[in-house]
Amino acid sequence: MDSLAIAPAIEVLEDKTTDLSFQDLIQPNAKLVNNWHTPNKVGYTSSAWWVRFDILNHDSNNRYWYLQLKNITAHSVQVYLFPKSFQAKTQIIPAIHELRHASFRLELIQSEQYSVYLRVKNTNRPLIFNLRLLSADALVKTIPKDYVFYAFVLGGLLIMSIYNLLTFFSLKERSYLGLAIFIFSNCINLLSQSGMLSLLFPQIDTDKIHNISAMLTIASANSFFYNLMSVSYRLPEYVILFRVHFWLSILITLVIGFLPYQLFYISVFGSALAILAMPVIWILYRAKISEARIFVWAFLIMNVSCTPILLYGLDLFDDWESAFSSLMLGFLLFIVLLSLNQSRHTRELREQAQQIEAASKAKDAFLTTMSHELRTPMHAVVISGTLLQQTKLTPQQSNYVEKLQASAQHMLDLINNILDVSRLNHTKSDIKVQLFTLEDILENLEKLLGDQAREKGLTFTLKSEYPIARSLLGDPIRISQILLNLLDNAVKFTDHGLVSLRIKPMGQWSNRVELQFTVSDTGIGLSIKEQERLFEPFFQANSSISRRYRGTGLGLTISHDLVKHLGGELQVRSKPTQGSSFSFKLILALAEQPTNFSPPAAIQTYQEKQVLLVDDDALNQFFGKELLTVLGVKVELAESGAVALSKLKETRYDLVFMDVSMPDLDGYQTTQLIRHELGLSQLPIVALTAHAISGEQERCLAAGMNDYLAKPFSMQELETMLTRWLITNSN
Repeated sequence: MDSLAIAPAIEVLEDKTTDLSFQDLIQPNAKLVNNWHTPNKVGYTSSAWWVRFDILNHDSNNRYWYLQLKNITAHSVQVYLFPKSFQAKTQIIPAIHELRHASFRLELIQSEQYSVYLRVKNTNRPLIFNLRLLSADALVKTIPKDYVFYAFVLGGLLIMSIYNLLTFFSLKERSYLGLAIFIFSNCINLLSQSGMLSLLFPQIDTDKIHNISAMLTIASANSFFYNLMSVSYRLPEYVILFRVHFWLSILITLVIGFLPYQLFYISVFGSALAILAMPVIWILYRAKISEARIFVWAFLIMNVSCTPILLYGLDLFDDWESAFSSLMLGFLLFIVLLSLNQSRHTRELREQAQQIEAASKAKDAFLTTMSHELRTPMHAVVISGTLLQQTKLTPQQSNYVEKLQASAQHMLDLINNILDVSRLNHTKSDIKVQLFTLEDILENLEKLLGDQAREKGLTFTLKSEYPIARSLLGDPIRISQILLNLLDNAVKFTDHGLVSLRIKPMGQWSNRVELQFTVSDTGIGLSIKEQERLFEPFFQANSSISRRYRGTGLGLTISHDLVKHLGGELQVRSKPTQGSSFSFKLILALAEQPTNFSPPAAIQTYQEKQVLLVDDDALNQFFGKELLTVLGVKVELAESGAVALSKLKETRYDLVFMDVSMPDLDGYQTTQLIRHELGLSQLPIVALTAHAISGEQERCLAAGMNDYLAKPFSMQELETMLTRWLITNSN
């Protein structure tokens, strides 16, 4: 016989004090002798237990036999071999660390009788006396199939854990991280439970590693299930239960090494998670949620396979080998089903990403079209106001025109806001560094918002502790846009009190200065919850605010993103009914020369220049010609690209203003024909476009144009362009 179960032949003795030694047991002691008894079910215990049995080797072929305990770790057992003849010394048998089960080699001389004593103390799991004696041949036969099976299963699980971890880094989907940790901690747990961990690392206490990894498995399973099923979104009433279970699991993971009856805690928390997940799966399954419909089968398999091990941990089931085999098989099937579920989930995410990308492209195309369609009539309004300002006006008429121009500019800003939301979400905003002064920015803000604020009875102040006439280098358009959005919001949401802008220098160096911009109001204020979503697009505190104060809800989103692109951070401090304060800091370069935005007034110089204006829109032709005429330039019109080519063949022009959006031959194609077919490589061509989107300027330059002017443009911008290409570059 090569293998023998010896549990029926043993006697046990409970040592409640844990003080008894082997010498105490072999000395004549009536009290101790009477305490030995056949084993009953022990379960969880804090006592030390002594086990003894007698053995006589009748096998002449096998001198060495192996005592094996399948549900107790080697660190918890001491084995003593006591010869009955007293001719040999008592041996303390060391554990064989190269085997996954607690195993001890006994040298048994033929026909010699021995007593074997074992001291067992383990408070982590129920104590069951499952002892077996194997010959060397029997032991060798059990090793290959065990190790190959565990190596195959655990190796596959580790690969799947790494795969899910890499997928998490790629997709940033939390359920993959939870699954990766779940698989990895289960690998450690199974390594420990199977005895493979003690084989690889014989010096460590595998019981502690097993218990920590088991609790980590439960916590990660909670996280994986929570994120996969989108519990916070679909079943918010269950959020608190999952969060409490998760954090308690983490807490127990940290302290379980110091607790008694550790397997009991693991079983309780594992059972609690299973019970908690059941109604969630049932509700989502009935709601036909695809994740739940697939997960339910994996969940059922895992629950069935875990039931024996959980019952064992609760001291309600005794067969450890069957329980562990069931767990291994169930876990393998569970991971396969989860992987299939995650693959389907990944495919859905990829399809969603493709749909989002297609929708984004459609949105960009729509915004491009709307940009052109809205900016074209706005161009006519702005130029009308500009031309009116060049005529003799009464003070009242002049005031009307100024208000018209301010309103037109505000309308243009709203159009820009809608475009900026899309542009800032996809690309970095174009930062155009140029000379400016704070004085120009403050004057423009006063012109746009001052009267509006005072009409509401508000105190409206714009103050700067830094010299406003000092020349700086930065993007005044973006800075003005940020401040205009913040001040416009402040005026809109303040019914009484004040609205103020304060500019304060925070530090200055030889060639740069750090300025803090703070916009404060005494308006309705914001709660902490509202502040958390404040910078989301189209966010309004509530529908009543949206109806009362109107607005798109885009201003703060754009301001937040623009400040970030300029190198700062928009911060908010607010309390309901007590007002709000928005602030940000920017580092700006100091200019070496004073700012001068006014190009040289050189109307006489323009009079000798011939300009061709190419535009298919009659209004644009009219207002463009009028504006250029006011500046003293000789203008000819071309209503299409073909007409422009014909005129350029016959007449020499000093400058061409080219609209890019024309039927048949657009501005890009016409420019390329001018360069390549007509050979006019030196002729300055300035693009006129209402497409104020990212990449438009680069597209114009790539087509062969020299410069870019976005509609609507101001008189100053047009003068700058004329000066640059008719005077500066010609010289």
